Order: sequence, then C-alpha cells, then structure tokens
Amino acid sequence: MLTQQPYDERIVPEPEKAKAKQWLSRIKRALEHNDTLFRAFEDRRRTLRGVEGDGVTNQQRTNLVYSTIAAVLPQVYAKNPDISVTPSEAVSEARYQAVKAFARTLEIVLSRVLVKDTRLKLRAKACVRSAMTTSIGWAKLTYQKDIRRDPQIESRMNDIQDNLRRLDATIRAIQNPSRLAEEEVDRETLKQQFAALEKTVEKVVAEGLVIDYVRSEDIIILDSTVRTFDGYAQASAIAQRIWMSKDRYETAFGYPPPKGAKTYAAPHVTEQQPALGGDGKPECFYCAYEIWSKDENTVYTLCDGYEGYAREPFQPEKLGKHWYSFFPLGFNLVDGQFYPMSDVELLEKLSCEYNETREQQKDHREDSMPVRVARAGGALTPEDLERIQKRRSREIVVLSGAGGKPLSDDIEEFSGISLNPVLYDVTPIRADIEIVSGASDATQGSVLKAKTATEAEILREGLQSRTAERQDAIEDWIFDMATYGAEMLLQELSLPQVQRIAGETAVWPQMTRDEIFDQVAIEVRAGSTGRPNRVAEREQWAKLAPEIRDTVLQVAQLRAQGQVDIAQTLIELLKETLRRFDERMDLDAFIPPMPAMPLMMPAAPQMQAMPQAPLPAEAGAIH
Repeated sequence: MLTQQPYDERIVPEPEKAKAKQWLSRIKRALEHNDTLFRAFEDRRRTLRGVEGDGVTNQQRTNLVYSTIAAVLPQVYAKNPDISVTPSEAVSEARYQAVKAFARTLEIVLSRVLVKDTRLKLRAKACVRSAMTTSIGWAKLTYQKDIRRDPQIESRMNDIQDNLRRLDATIRAIQNPSRLAEEEVDRETLKQQFAALEKTVEKVVAEGLVIDYVRSEDIIILDSTVRTFDGYAQASAIAQRIWMSKDRYETAFGYPPPKGAKTYAAPHVTEQQPALGGDGKPECFYCAYEIWSKDENTVYTLCDGYEGYAREPFQPEKLGKHWYSFFPLGFNLVDGQFYPMSDVELLEKLSCEYNETREQQKDHREDSMPVRVARAGGALTPEDLERIQKRRSREIVVLSGAGGKPLSDDIEEFSGISLNPVLYDVTPIRADIEIVSGASDATQGSVLKAKTATEAEILREGLQSRTAERQDAIEDWIFDMATYGAEMLLQELSLPQVQRIAGETAVWPQMTRDEIFDQVAIEVRAGSTGRPNRVAEREQWAKLAPEIRDTVLQVAQLRAQGQVDIAQTLIELLKETLRRFDERMDLDAFIPPMPAMPLMMPAAPQMQAMPQAPLPAEAGAIH
C-alpha cells in the first residue's frame, strides 16, 4: 500500500515505473497532437475579453464577440432545468401506482441533490460559456463520500473533511524533522484547528453529488480512434489534468510533492521553473493527471516528472453505465471531428473587420477636419498664433501683430479630405454577425434599422429555431448527467437518507439498475432551461385551462354513468392535446380518481379495482 510509509522513503517497483511511463508517454503524444488547438483556446479567451495580441491593455474599440455571446447565453440557458421522472410504458396497470410513487421520489431526489445541492445552474452556465468560447465545455459529475478518494474535486462540499485534511498535513509537518528544519510551523494554528474540531457538529463524511467545471484543454482523450464528438464515451481512456500548488498537493495526497516532479511557473503554462510569490519566495505548481482507463476499469493518478503513482490505483465500484464521469457540451458540431467550432472562432474575423472599419472611419474623420496654415515671418507673432490655437469657445482673440494688413495674408484655412460615410457602412458586417450567431440586433439591446412587424416576427422565429437547437443540446447533456447521477444515487443512498430528502412516504426499491430504469423514464422538459416567456405561457394556459376544465367535468359525468371507456378516451385525447402543446403536467392532479364501485350501475368486471403490487419499502444494496 502506498500509505504504509513516507512517500520520500518509498522505492517504486519496476512494473509501476513502466506503467507510469507508458501513461505519461500517451498523454505527451496527445498533448503534442492537440497543442495548436489548445493554444488557440487561450487566444479565443483573450478575444472574448476584447484583448488584441498578447497585451492586456490593447482593448478592442467595440467588443462585438462578447456582446453577441452575452445576448445568446440567456436565450439558451437562464434557469435550472425541469427534470421529470415518469413510469415507462412497460409498467403494467397492477404496478403503475407503486412505480409512480417511486418515480415521484426519484424526481424529488434529483431536483434536490443534482440540481440544487450541486448548484447546477452555476456549473452549467460555465460549461455553456466554455462551449461558446473554446468549442467544448466539460463537466465532471462524481459522488462525494470520502474526499480522500477524490482529492481533485474543486467544488467541495462544506463539511469538516477539508479541515481534517489540513490538520493532518500540519501534524505531519510537525512530526517530520526534515520539514521542521526547513520551515517553522505555526503551532497556534494547530491549536485553533483542534479547538474548532472539538466544537463542530458537522459530520466527518458528507455524501452527495458534486459537479465540477473543467477547462477545455484539461480533458485529454487518450484514444486516437475517437473522431466524433459523440464517440468520446467509447474511448479507451480519458485523462484529466489537475494543476496544484505545493500546499494543495500535500493536502490532497497526504505527502509533499515527490522529488523529480516537474515544477511550473503558473498553471496552464509550459515553463518549468518557479515564479516569485508575493513574499519574494519562489512559487511553483505541479501537474497531476487523473487517468480513467475504461479498458482496465481502473483510475490511475500520476504526477508529471515522477516515475511512480501519485496515489494507489483503484477500481470505481459504483458508477453509471456511462462509466466516465466526464460530460462534454458542444454546439457547432463538425462531421468527422471531435472538437466543434466555437462562436468566438466564427465571430472573430467579423469583429476584427468591424473594428478596423470603425478605426479607419475615425482616422478619416480626423483627416477631414479643416487645416489652418500660417505664414512664417508674417505680421502675426508667435504669441498671436498661440492665442488662436488655444482659444476657447466664443472668445475674442486679440492679436498684437502689425496693423493695416488683412489677417488672410498671414493665415488661411484649407478644407480637409472629403468623408464618404458609405465607405464605412458596417451594416453588412452586422448582418453577417446576425447570420453566424443567430442573434438579431434587438436581442443585443439595440435596433440599427427599424423593422416591420412581419420582419420582426420572422427574425424572432429564426432566433427561436437557433436557440431551440442549442437548448436541445443542453437538455441532452443534462439528461446524460441526470441518468448517471440517478444510477449512482440508487447505489449509494439508503431509504432513511432518501426519506430525509423526499419525506416519510418516499419509495426507494431494492432492485437492480436495469430493472429500475425499465420501469421509469427520466426526461428534461424541452425549453425548460431557456429564458421564460411569461406572455406566451399565459396565453397558452388561457387556451388550455378551459379545455382541461371541460374534459374533467365530462370525465366525471361519464364515469358516474358507467361509461368508463369513453371517459378514458377523453383522458387520452387530453394527454395528446397537452403533448401537442408541449406541456408536461400530471393529469391525475386534475382528474379525480375513479370510484371503486360505479354510482349508476352494477359493478362490471372491468370496473373492479386493479390489484396493487407495491415495490418493497425496505432499502437495500443495488446489485
């Protein structure tokens, strides 16, 4: 075991050296293959910020790239998704109510644990911005039960585990004579940490899903056969690059960075030398790799420059069918290429052309100003010329030059270069930006040209079609994470834990994952992540409410008369109507349950109460 002795005293076995070298070699080849692309990611981030070249002060005149992306983002993602879980069509009538109760429980758990507790909206927006900027946005979904198993999690839960790990690192520093000789440990800090631990009421181990946003260039596909965006799940291995300071490395892995590990001046740079920190001491960073090998069903962790494992490899026990905990989001997909096109990539040249045109117009406007010429050695003195040059508005300039001569003999005005505004018309450029981005000028908060009601409606429908496609991509991405998260929650949570989330009536079955997901269907409501259109929603509800009310009354009357088949037909017709309107609602909340015995006629065989077969109430392990 790697933890049985201090790491600096450990002798790395030869098979481990060979394996680590093999993985680092694969990572190096993948990084070299994508080097140009990864460098372009950082250039696109500077473009989004409006910085030209390598300087940080050379700002663009008008940052059209940022304003366009800022206008599109709230259209495609503005609020948390509406995740629903419903019984599948394979569920029999006898088990429908029991499965429905479980589906409701799972829906509540996902809404709480996946959407709220992980702050999905914040992480998802970061991934959407990344996809629009660099071409791809990566999210990492894991189940945190013991952070010592996954020290790379950045969005840690607010629990005592972080305090415990920092405390362990401080204790080790005191007990290690070599480190004590290098630096003096603040014992008062240790004392305060102990006092805080004695008073805390937090649990040592907190459980739950965690979503992390990962930079685009920090996910490395270690499989050259992956050529399409959707094919990443079939990759033989995926590596995540993690940049760590010296303190974070020791806190995460339980020991100082090993000798031989490469040091970098800053994260995401290639220079292998330390930089000076705020106190004048050298500051350095280390590069670790977490490698998920699907072929070997093993997770390896390496440190760049070190010949062994950074921690002992392990086999993930409870994952979803997807296996990889990484989920990519992309919009402008290209056939046969893994990395899509980014919005910044599409808009960059148009933005440069726009700013060049405006700068040239500015220079031309300055050149078009009248030019005043004064004769040297004329009647006007230098002081007179200075008074004319520095005159203020409505000021009468008194000259002391020789009298009796007209001023036009010594000073004359020439007209500047004529300015033709047509030469600097940026309307075509703005039109191209609208074509590329799908965002009209009205969407960006300005109207360059007045439009008729018909033109505005056409533009609005065009924008909706473009945003609908992106919303669909986001919903598929969230659906994959929701399914993966549900599969992990079914393996990790017990019935008492679920009841604390969903209430005492929660149903949590003891079944295999395949059996459970044959019974229920997870969905992300279409358009639920975009900006809500309150006016359209009210208009749609005004149309549907009378239809629902009349159907409910008709169903109640038909059931009272014993015409159950016709009543059920009306219910199915209403369901289809709601589906056509793209509305998801539980009709059982509006339609009263059918009585066990008819009111107007003797009981018929088809009207008898259906036997119920509830799912087991006791929680257990998922096999």
